[in-house]
Amino acid sequence: MIRILIPAHSPRISYTLELIFARILGIAYEIVPLNSWHSEPGIPVINYTQLILPDAFSIPNAGLLRQTDTAPVDIRIATREIPYLFHFSASGSSYHLEFDVFSAVFYLATDYEKQVDSFKDIHDRYDPALYPSTNWGLESQPLVHLYCEKLWEKISRHYPQLIHKPPVFDYCITWDIDFPWKYFHKDASTHIGGFFRDIKEGKWKRLAERSRAWLTGKDPNYTFEQIFSLSPKEKTLFFFLIDRNSEHDSRFTWENPHLQQLIKTISQKGYTAGIHPSYSSYLDPVRIQNESRHLHKIIGKPVTYSRQHFLRYQLPDTFRYLLDAGIEADFTLCRFKGAGFPCGMAIPFPWYDLEKNQTSRLMLWPSIAMDRTLQKYMTLGADEAVSHLRMLLETTRRYHGIFTLLLHNDVLSESEEWKGWRKPIKAFLQELVG
Repeated sequence: MIRILIPAHSPRISYTLELIFARILGIAYEIVPLNSWHSEPGIPVINYTQLILPDAFSIPNAGLLRQTDTAPVDIRIATREIPYLFHFSASGSSYHLEFDVFSAVFYLATDYEKQVDSFKDIHDRYDPALYPSTNWGLESQPLVHLYCEKLWEKISRHYPQLIHKPPVFDYCITWDIDFPWKYFHKDASTHIGGFFRDIKEGKWKRLAERSRAWLTGKDPNYTFEQIFSLSPKEKTLFFFLIDRNSEHDSRFTWENPHLQQLIKTISQKGYTAGIHPSYSSYLDPVRIQNESRHLHKIIGKPVTYSRQHFLRYQLPDTFRYLLDAGIEADFTLCRFKGAGFPCGMAIPFPWYDLEKNQTSRLMLWPSIAMDRTLQKYMTLGADEAVSHLRMLLETTRRYHGIFTLLLHNDVLSESEEWKGWRKPIKAFLQELVG
């Protein structure tokens, strides 16, 4: 047990200490506000106040956790082996740590920078290339966990009697089902139009694939039997896109009987089904609730998992809408222009509503890599992509995280851009599952 002496209670301090000590480090702790403090010999103490306590482990306090707004803050970065946010000068200092680790963790985990500045891409997604955190190595390392490791390294030297029980490494395989079929189960005009469009545009390979699918009765995107053999039900989630409100959505909606049957089959096999709210839903609470209700009706049970289509979300609105719709865990956080660790995190963590200044019931699961990112944005070949996945997996394992992978059913299709991907991805999943 370690006592943490703070200036006064605040929701931000409670959130941050729970994240660091309970969820990441596995150290029992007690928060003690300054007005309740009395010294007890032999009790490990972290001093987060302006008091000078010679025997305590002292951390500088930058003041971020005392604020109640989201005003811009001076994050004072110093680069050593990693970038340290909220750095303090070491000269003449009585601190045992050269940066305010509590403020740094809170700043990263809450995605604070996106509440201060809203830089968006053409799909109205937060564009990572325009934020300072892009230069902090979040695509290669979970910075929050590195900070916690540095804290543990220092306090364990100061208090060797402390017990450290970090979480156990785990994994989670998620499948976004945008296009369960490439050619089948569409209306007649779409079928006929597809044939003529392939001819008009000279897409002879697609025309041959389309014809072969109809002759054999095997659609390339229907890879679900492969998925069932590779992906254990207790470690797997399926996210279904079931409504069409823009050209970026699938043609398969909740009204399609074939999609309904697929969803029922997957659910009846014991897999968890979540909602993949449509392209325009991130600013539309009614749409999110309606789509969740349609999926509920199909699977016959409440829908509590989600991931936004195109990874679109708006802070704090989208996450509040998901909570209102009964969602308990969201998987939207994913670095779509480069694989890595959103918010510097490698484990699920509660979303903190900065406007309301409170910890919410919504758990955020950071997805560490997405197949389309590897193929499209990082322009990696299949073997290169799997090598990159292995590196991220080992990093996640090193920091006792949960390796959450985002795949689409067509990655196993061997169709067009996914030609040559099936074998390497299957091999990686077999390694992951063990």
